[in-house]
Amino acid sequence: MSKQVIVPPGIGDSIWLLQLLINTKERFNFVLPGQPPQRGKQVFDLLPSISDSCIYSLTERYRTIKDYNIQKRYKRYYDIPDTIFYLSANECLEQGNNLRDFFIDLPIAYELPWQTSQFKDQVTRDLSQFKNCIGIYGSSYSTSRAWGFWQEDRWFELIKKIHKINKDVTFVIIGAEWDVNLSDALINLLKADTSISYFSTVGKELGYVIELMKQLDYAFYFPSGLPILSETLDVKTDCVMFYPPGLIKMQTMWCDYQRTKNNNFKECQFCEPEQIFDWVKNHYKLFDKLN
Repeated sequence: MSKQVIVPPGIGDSIWLLQLLINTKERFNFVLPGQPPQRGKQVFDLLPSISDSCIYSLTERYRTIKDYNIQKRYKRYYDIPDTIFYLSANECLEQGNNLRDFFIDLPIAYELPWQTSQFKDQVTRDLSQFKNCIGIYGSSYSTSRAWGFWQEDRWFELIKKIHKINKDVTFVIIGAEWDVNLSDALINLLKADTSISYFSTVGKELGYVIELMKQLDYAFYFPSGLPILSETLDVKTDCVMFYPPGLIKMQTMWCDYQRTKNNNFKECQFCEPEQIFDWVKNHYKLFDKLN
């Protein structure tokens, strides 16, 4: 009988656990807190090789998962005697510990078997009219304000700087249905400036977004599960993931360090658009790599 694991609600929260649990070769029944926005279940739906089922529970809370996280008692997965337990890697990473030390008897999988091939042809058709596609994920107003990061005007500032160097770039706006307020505001700025090419994928299914991320030329991500997910794909696109000051210890603690070392995956503290633009232009050499 499959074990039941109650996990945090976020996409990234779940992926960190799946990077380890997939190496048990077991299948699990997952339970997530059901308060909105309900983000995490789609992750498990796209990984049928490890997930027997995934449901939301309105009685579960993130605080309970944190307090009763079974990894606090067992540092080896195979020592866990329970068949129903709470599990979270968030605290481990927030404290600056490496994910590889979460369960010391499980290796990290830097690639997960996402079942998204049914979206590939549609994404290819949608992007066929564009070249030099750069992804932009700015999250929602409420999340961005709570974390103290850019609103649409600052994202647009970055976009304009890139466009000034390469007029052939198309900016692919990414966002879930709960991200529409900031995304719509950014799209309105793009519409007003008719010289900048853009394509909106806001509200698309996660499977579509996964196949989209594989076909981008570069991407900039607000701190979220999307860049974490992108680092588990079989085709990885170079990108920037921003971090708030409170999560500085988490940098380099969960991803493939070789990609960080080689600047394929740039982990960056919140900064001004000018600063990250200078890095991708002068250090990463983005414009030399575009068509």
